Amino acid sequence: MKKLIFIQTVLCLSLFLISCSAEKELKPFSIAYGKNVIVKPMPLKYLLSDTLEEIYLTQVATKDIYDRKTYEAMSKNFPKIKEHFEWMEETYLLFSPEMKQALELLYGEKRKVNPWYLVDFVTRLYDEADFDEIMSYYRSISFFGKYSFMHGQTKESILKLFPYFYNNFFREYWEKNQSYYLDLAQDMNQRIEDDPFDMIAYMQKMSGISFSRNYKAVFYYGYRPIGAFGSVYEDFYISTIPPTVTDYSTLYSVPFHEFSHELFKTFTRATPFNDACKYKLGDKRFYDYWISKGLNSSYGTWSSWCEENLVEGFSKYLYFVRYGYMNQQPTYYYDMEFYEFLKNTDFHIRLNNKETTLEKACIEFLTQ
Repeated sequence: MKKLIFIQTVLCLSLFLISCSAEKELKPFSIAYGKNVIVKPMPLKYLLSDTLEEIYLTQVATKDIYDRKTYEAMSKNFPKIKEHFEWMEETYLLFSPEMKQALELLYGEKRKVNPWYLVDFVTRLYDEADFDEIMSYYRSISFFGKYSFMHGQTKESILKLFPYFYNNFFREYWEKNQSYYLDLAQDMNQRIEDDPFDMIAYMQKMSGISFSRNYKAVFYYGYRPIGAFGSVYEDFYISTIPPTVTDYSTLYSVPFHEFSHELFKTFTRATPFNDACKYKLGDKRFYDYWISKGLNSSYGTWSSWCEENLVEGFSKYLYFVRYGYMNQQPTYYYDMEFYEFLKNTDFHIRLNNKETTLEKACIEFLTQ
């Protein structure tokens, strides 16, 4: 018995040391710059999973949201979007049955892990990591550590699908588009240089809430016109931006949303906010929208769905106060109404006068 326990202990220690060794060999995330905001093309480390999820959403899952008609409407001003949709359509048709199953296991209803983690996992890799380095990092997933929940089905599907996707479809497409997105990023960085804006300070002032760190913002141009990814690594706050962002005045629209989540999280997990969300359960149309659009899969709890609507409404309000106008369309169900609520109640003026808080405004809106 003692011998068995000894063997198990040695085995566990060996696995742990192997995991740590693999971790040390990987190059860390790093961006050397002295500015508060920088724009870059989305690196391969993010694009692999981000694009595969978009393929699943457009070709398999929520076609009523991510359908050809929506992409074609956006492509009137941005032809690249139609080209991208057609490439995804053709790519999925050529997927083998086995790879379609792997895609379903990673991004469908039977998935074990939220797709956000598949992208966030590789954040600490440096942006120039090549495909072999990225896959080496995914192979390092073990029973131990922060991402142990990705071991098993998720890891197996990644190691099966990602090489197949990259070697047969994505490598050529990615290489063809690199210069386009690099030009977009360089142009936007020049505009930032000409008209600097401290987004972090602005958002703190407009919300009355401080970020946990003095972040530097990194915006990545992605291929997806719908949906965004946000994450934090040390002092970097990361947000993807869609290829439709070609004008400087629209640069902060998506980051306003992604960055606002940290501010909202200071109160959305507390009882008063969750009680207000429970009250909103009585809004049948709001609830039916959540279910019918399949958004209960993306936003697994009712409170997170309520938060998402409020965050988007607040981001629109940030845009309005910053630029003096707001010509965006509704994104969810109540985002536009919450924006109007903040605007009509002069939220930022009342906040400065200490007559309200962002938490109070959210609860008041949900329970009105």
